[in-house]
Amino acid sequence: MRSIAVVIAVVIVAVWAMFRHGPVTTANAEAAVNRPAKLQEVRSVALDGHRLMASQLRQVIETRPGSQLDTDGLVRDRDAMEHALADLGYLAAKVAPAVVTFDAAGAAYVTFEIDQGPMFHLRNVKVTGIGKDATVVTLVAGADAIRSRIERARQELADALARRGKASAVELSVHTDVAAAAVDVVLATR
Repeated sequence: MRSIAVVIAVVIVAVWAMFRHGPVTTANAEAAVNRPAKLQEVRSVALDGHRLMASQLRQVIETRPGSQLDTDGLVRDRDAMEHALADLGYLAAKVAPAVVTFDAAGAAYVTFEIDQGPMFHLRNVKVTGIGKDATVVTLVAGADAIRSRIERARQELADALARRGKASAVELSVHTDVAAAAVDVVLATR
């Protein structure tokens, strides 16, 4: 009977210690950010999601292991990852606010939950105005809706028209259909 009481006492102390010294989450991260700087070193940055392009996303974030925790930097990191995913054709990508936990020594562990969403594809590509007969547009229906490819096609059309002596402004219009994960592109030349 005495050994059972000792075991119960140990369990109670362990649970109490876990709650008292357990991780700090973003719910009370503001209080944790007021800790001395040496206690806010980032130990790890995790990107949590399915089929992520983690290496490309890590290139656009500022927060790195060994750096000091910066809450404004975490917001910039989130925006940078959403922008990078959109550039890669994941126009509906969502990056949740960073979840920051701290160990007993004060080291920060950062996690970004990422929902990459579907890859968007080009549904329609239309050229209007004086450039409608140009064959330099390299965008085709069904291709991935990658922002750099769309911009490159716009620039190539403008350059081709200029070489033909038909200097023209090429305006790009992009219409996104989130439900269909489709993008319609109009290159208007004047």
